[in-house]
Amino acid sequence: MSLQPSWDRRDEGAQMDRSQRIEMRQQQSHLEKQNGPPPSDDAMRALCVVEEKTSISFAYFDELTGTLILETSACFGFDTGEVIDSFKNSVETPNLILVSTRIADNGPLLEIIVRASSTSSNATASASGLPPPGTSSTESLDESDMIPYKVLKTSNFDLGVCQQLITTKLHVKEQSRDQEAARVSSNAVSFPTHFDEKANSTAAGSYRIVMGQERSFHSLATLIDFNSSSEVRAVGGLMSYLQSTLFRLTENNIVTINRVTNSPPSSYLRVTPLALRALHIFNEEQHPLIAKGTGGTKEGFSLYSLLNRCSSKLGSRCMRQWMLRPLTSVQSIKLRQSGIELLMMVELGSIVQQLSIFFSKISDIPNIMTRMQKCQTVPVDFVSLKNSVDAAIQVHGIINGDVKRAGGRTSEAFISHITNLINPRCLIEISRRIEATIDLEMTKQTKEICINDGFSADLDNAKMRFDELDDVLSRVGVTVAQRARQLGQLQVIFLPQVGFLVCVQKATAPSSFVPPNDFEFTFEEAECMYFKSTEMFVLDDQEGDLDALIKDTESFLAAELEEDIIEYDLSLRNTFRGLSELDCILSLSIAAAELNFCKPEVVDDERVILIENGRSPLQEIVTEHKYIPNDTAVTAEHPIAMITGSNYSGKSCYMNQVGVILFLAQIGSYVPATKAKVGIADKILVRITSVETCSLPQSTFQIDLSQMGSILRQATNKSLVLIDEFGKGTSPASGIALLAAAIEQLSITRCRTMCTTHLLELFSLGILKQDRGGINLFKMGVHIPEDKDEDAGNAVPLFKLEKGVASSSDGLVCAKMAGLRPDVLGRSEELLDAIKAGKSVSRLDSVSHTVQDEGTISLLTEFLENEAWASASEEDIHSFIKMVEGAVLVGGG
Repeated sequence: MSLQPSWDRRDEGAQMDRSQRIEMRQQQSHLEKQNGPPPSDDAMRALCVVEEKTSISFAYFDELTGTLILETSACFGFDTGEVIDSFKNSVETPNLILVSTRIADNGPLLEIIVRASSTSSNATASASGLPPPGTSSTESLDESDMIPYKVLKTSNFDLGVCQQLITTKLHVKEQSRDQEAARVSSNAVSFPTHFDEKANSTAAGSYRIVMGQERSFHSLATLIDFNSSSEVRAVGGLMSYLQSTLFRLTENNIVTINRVTNSPPSSYLRVTPLALRALHIFNEEQHPLIAKGTGGTKEGFSLYSLLNRCSSKLGSRCMRQWMLRPLTSVQSIKLRQSGIELLMMVELGSIVQQLSIFFSKISDIPNIMTRMQKCQTVPVDFVSLKNSVDAAIQVHGIINGDVKRAGGRTSEAFISHITNLINPRCLIEISRRIEATIDLEMTKQTKEICINDGFSADLDNAKMRFDELDDVLSRVGVTVAQRARQLGQLQVIFLPQVGFLVCVQKATAPSSFVPPNDFEFTFEEAECMYFKSTEMFVLDDQEGDLDALIKDTESFLAAELEEDIIEYDLSLRNTFRGLSELDCILSLSIAAAELNFCKPEVVDDERVILIENGRSPLQEIVTEHKYIPNDTAVTAEHPIAMITGSNYSGKSCYMNQVGVILFLAQIGSYVPATKAKVGIADKILVRITSVETCSLPQSTFQIDLSQMGSILRQATNKSLVLIDEFGKGTSPASGIALLAAAIEQLSITRCRTMCTTHLLELFSLGILKQDRGGINLFKMGVHIPEDKDEDAGNAVPLFKLEKGVASSSDGLVCAKMAGLRPDVLGRSEELLDAIKAGKSVSRLDSVSHTVQDEGTISLLTEFLENEAWASASEEDIHSFIKMVEGAVLVGGG
């Protein structure tokens, strides 16, 4: 499934109108005129912000240090202000903000971005993306609180333009020095660095330009995530501004910086999109129903679909948010764990079922509130809001009653967290006002606003007069008919927006009739003519347009109700955010009970992953036989686990299961194991899957290198690194050298690392050894029959982790299990034996082929010598067929 842009989803209704935006921009212009541009001795600190769907990217350049700082975070509307403030607090305050016209037109988002500092009074409101109640966007800012900002053209953020700008105009000195040092130290063949003037000059020809861009892309891919369109746009937008200011006088407008880094660790575990895909956290696939339209998607088989047992749409959305932003706070993780533990209590089984029923009645309240703010409310919204509020009141009562009594003091913090978000007075008041104002049953049936009888005397009087209108029309119709007999059959009708009319049937009227003098022709249809008479004008004055009056009155009363509800906007959003969290906790508790998960011990001061009988939750479901669990012991003394083994032996599955268990532990979930102790990680970095695409000018091995380079630059001593068969895309010697060097670098960083490989020479040559640099050597056990006469296809992978190094990859055994032809397998064994013995490789057996060739030649000769096959007898044809069958048997023998 795909989510809508977070700020568009919540804040279009609260956006400033044109006059307010003009006023804010005038304030900005006045500020620039008053203070002038930043003084020449004040180094530029420019921040470019790009918001795209559920992510927001920052590109920050500090002129003083020549550093480019990048960050991409998930955001969901209610927490976007927190994400923006978190990044701005992690760097020196920028003195210039760069935004697109899309952000500039979104008043609340622009306000948070350009705000120099958040005040305590506005912090809560800003977190919701809305100005404080009773103020406009501009009222909550004064000039001293605004960071100067500049709106860039939309073309500056075009993805293709930005990518080309980065690859052709960005020069990173630190990386160029590293590349030069590597060439000098290795005496390697000289290739241009990513910054190559000759490759970028027109005189060098288009071929060298393309090659220079590709080399630039390969090297910069370790610094910038080209798979993140928002990050590429943020860097490109920043560079376009720097080209026109700081670097406008440089040759070819080259933007030269010292280094590229990521922002300091935040309060969330950083999981890259590649890691999310490799660990199967999400799996969006095309929806099979045509009714969903082209481009419709649904969630496929993934960890999210496995754990998402939420009964409400809000809960499902919250679950996705939790998985996109796992926690790094032990206290917050333990708070969620206590909620799961509470709801898994046996005595609360019936209560859990009741909660699920009430959660299923909760609608998407944030979207309803947004529609109210945008004056786009549909009548059913009041019904949905009333049902949701009533369900929320019931849930609050259950949590404060039976659940609180069952949990005791151990779950007191979790219950307080949820109940502090829920405002029962607000819920009761909104429920009372909706019930008093709206006729919910009629509104649901007619899909139009229906106000309760007795709520408004004027509305009731108008409805009563409208109900009596038939009698009035009949009485007046008799009067008009008596004085206009020449018109034949007529009737008095009422048309909304037109009023009262005399309707004359053409079929019954004389062919040439003269209407009374006071009859004023209005319009005609195929069968009728319509007139205004004196009586009609009197009715218009006396009764008026009752239908419009009723609808206008109902709309006015509904609008008043909307305004009353909007006063509780923040309380409602917080209430249903708390309920969505509770729905998530309930979902995780149900999944933990069904899937036999355990509560992990999460620690912050130990870099460990200790797991007993760990399992892969997805693989466990699809496997035909019982899943074989495995233990894991990654410690500060031995942070690196090198895993070898045959193909099909479960190496990659085991490594993924460790990553998934750590991931689950940090979203606050229980984990698939009998016991687990996990140290908090700040990042999950992977080199697992290589997704090839024509949009990126990289081969498979270049993609692998970019991923590994990114890992080596970003990994810290608290990171978890997962590497699956790196180095297989090049020659064995180069692959061994690259993997060994990378592992040695990671051993210096002391990050927790799990690496699978088939490059057994790493160990046979003594390049990597047990205990050296904190390395542990493991293998996946496989039972292979020693008797070669036995059917090697019966070899059984044990799927069990053991100490040591595998003796071989057993590729031929796996090939036979995969069903390769016997002649191919036989030839493979011959070649393998020859290579192991150091003998020359012989050609294929020539005897059998010679016999078969002779038979074939004989048949062809016989066929070609007889020119009369077209008129051959049936006996001749059967004789030739027998010769063919005999030749085939000889060849096959």
